[in-house]
Amino acid sequence: MAFQFNPNNVKAPVTISNKREQCHDLEGALAYLSERVGEMHTAESYPWIKETNAGYVVQVNLHSMPLYWAQFDADKSEMISIKNPDGTEREKRKAIVGGTMYQVPTKEEGVQLLEALAEGKNEDLNAILEAACAALKEVDEIENPHIAERAEILYNEAGLDKTMGAFGEPDEDNANTGRKRISKAKTNKMNQYKQTARRQLGYARLKLKAE
Repeated sequence: MAFQFNPNNVKAPVTISNKREQCHDLEGALAYLSERVGEMHTAESYPWIKETNAGYVVQVNLHSMPLYWAQFDADKSEMISIKNPDGTEREKRKAIVGGTMYQVPTKEEGVQLLEALAEGKNEDLNAILEAACAALKEVDEIENPHIAERAEILYNEAGLDKTMGAFGEPDEDNANTGRKRISKAKTNKMNQYKQTARRQLGYARLKLKAE
């Protein structure tokens, strides 16, 4: 029997994405945490809960940024100058130490804390999350772009734009995909200048982690 084409069988493609929430506000953070904690329940594994000699500690990350359960002044007399990519001062801030570990006596209590955090019904926990969201939003929208911009300035001042090509642009062929990619050597140089830029702009000294 000859094939019969049926236009009713044609469907629009559906793209399923598991892209994480941005966590720039409480709603996004709760959605992200609910997803992550759900994954931990399914896997019966809780990488955010770590055993110590004194019991357990809960350390949560919003993407790559650690959640601060509390913040402490690193040095009440020290003010850190936060700079723009061109080297001008943007503002002064106190250096802080972030308390990233919340101590719990048992793993079960740690799980309960994660569940409460993701549930969004505890005002104290919501306040902690909202502060973290504001900080992450600034990192994504100001800090990281400024670091990248300053790194590009340093990269160009070193003359690497002439020998390795423009900052962030692919410089070698990828035999597997047929597309251009950024070489390992160029990636290393870019990362080197990003670290230098972070220090020059004041971000390396601004946040210290309490261990």
